[in-house]
Amino acid sequence: YEKICSSNSPDKLYEILSEMVDALFEANNQAYYWELKKYILEHYPQDDVFLENIRQIFDAYERELYYPCLCGLFPIIERLLSDSEDPHMKRFDRLLEKKEKSISENISDNEENRLYLQNLSGFISYVSKTSSFSDTEPEGANRHWFLHGRTNRVVKQSDCSKIFLAIQALLELLKDETNI
Repeated sequence: YEKICSSNSPDKLYEILSEMVDALFEANNQAYYWELKKYILEHYPQDDVFLENIRQIFDAYERELYYPCLCGLFPIIERLLSDSEDPHMKRFDRLLEKKEKSISENISDNEENRLYLQNLSGFISYVSKTSSFSDTEPEGANRHWFLHGRTNRVVKQSDCSKIFLAIQALLELLKDETNI
C-alpha cells in the first residue's frame, strides 16, 4: 500500500482508486452502495438541515441522475470540513488542512487510521484542486470544474460512488474527533 502511494502520481492514484471502486461496486451488484447509504444516513449529524439534501442526493443517484448527484456531494464534504469556530473560512484547501489537523490530534496512534486520513486527505485535495480553466481539465471529477460549469465530461456512476466513499470515510474519522 505505502509503495503504491509513494511511487505513483496523484493522477495515477486516482486512476487506481477509480478502478478499485468500479470493481467493488460491480462485483457486489450495488449491494455496497446500499450499505454506504445506510452508513451515511445513520452517521451524518441528525440535526443538520443538510440531511434532507443528502436524501435528495441519494434519490438523484438512484435515478441515475449523476450530474446533480455529484454537484450536491461536493458541498456535503465542504460542510463536514467546515469549522463552527471559524464559519467564514472559505478556502477549501484551508478547511481540509484545519480539519485534517484536528482529526489527526484526536484519532488513536493506530497507523492504519493515520494512513486512512492521509489517503482521504489526498483524495479530497485531488478532487477539489483549483486550476485555471485554460489548463487541461483534470482526469477525474473535479469540484472546481464541475461547480463552475467548465467540465467537458459526462458524470459517471463511479464519480459519485467515489465521493460517497470519501464522505463515509470522513464521517468515520469525524466520529473519533467529535463523537458524532
